[in-house]
Amino acid sequence: MKASALLIITLILLIGLANAQTGDQLEQAYKEQSTVKLKAFFDDWSRELRPATTEQRKKMNKTVQQAYAIFEAFYNPHDLANHGSTQWGNDIYTGYTYLVLQDGFKIFQKDKVYYTEEEATEYAIENIKKSASEKYRDQLINHAKNKSPIIMENYGPNSIHIWQDSLKVLLESVADFRPNIIQTIGIPLYLTPKYQKILDVFLGNSHSAFAEGGVMNTAQAKGESLKRQQFLLNFIKIYYGHWGGSWQYLTYPSIGALVCDKDMKYAKIIYGMIYESGEAILENRSGTWKLISMKRIWRE
Repeated sequence: MKASALLIITLILLIGLANAQTGDQLEQAYKEQSTVKLKAFFDDWSRELRPATTEQRKKMNKTVQQAYAIFEAFYNPHDLANHGSTQWGNDIYTGYTYLVLQDGFKIFQKDKVYYTEEEATEYAIENIKKSASEKYRDQLINHAKNKSPIIMENYGPNSIHIWQDSLKVLLESVADFRPNIIQTIGIPLYLTPKYQKILDVFLGNSHSAFAEGGVMNTAQAKGESLKRQQFLLNFIKIYYGHWGGSWQYLTYPSIGALVCDKDMKYAKIIYGMIYESGEAILENRSGTWKLISMKRIWRE
């Protein structure tokens, strides 16, 4: 066997062993109900995957560099009152220092992603002229001129979710995303496929079905899966999926899509917040991104 082939096989075996050892580490911590060993698991995770260094970021293309800066200006799960809020309250991450971050998302571009109030009104009026029934057109235009919230939500520039917007152009698919946490104190844990699999295997999938016991009830972990979830809650806040069949590990808000204009003056983030989503607008002020608005717009 050639030396290069032997080296590849050796590396594959070592990677598999490392994954098994990490999973075993978590399982052993649970078996002993040891929060010390559980903390060691998270500490090892954080040491294995560290934030990208300044030198590493300099080698990234300009669009990805901007994505890092935008995310860091946007992300603060410890200040949800000023960052979109949530149906679960604004203190859900109080006391948690380990923050689970996504390791990728897509960046899109549009000619324009931010509108002043006057521009938004003009957009809504033109949209009404194109799409509204002639019978109600004048009435709807008058409501738009009066800044009716319902009319603006349905006909204004933010009425079309970005994943449905045919005007967007895909610029980048960001992978191996390793941002810093700069707005709050926390230890980032980057949710790579490896660690998602470890957590999925550890937690299992025992759950009550969506709408079980009541039409408004979400799916919930139960039995051994619930006990294991409660064990992890000593250090990370996680939720069971709304519809069942999955776990939500991220420390929200997360980015579903990032949309920038051609001048990199404004950026829009379509974000996730547990069972909700929203839109955030950021402005580039002399090279520094600033969050200027953030609101929830949809709930599962």
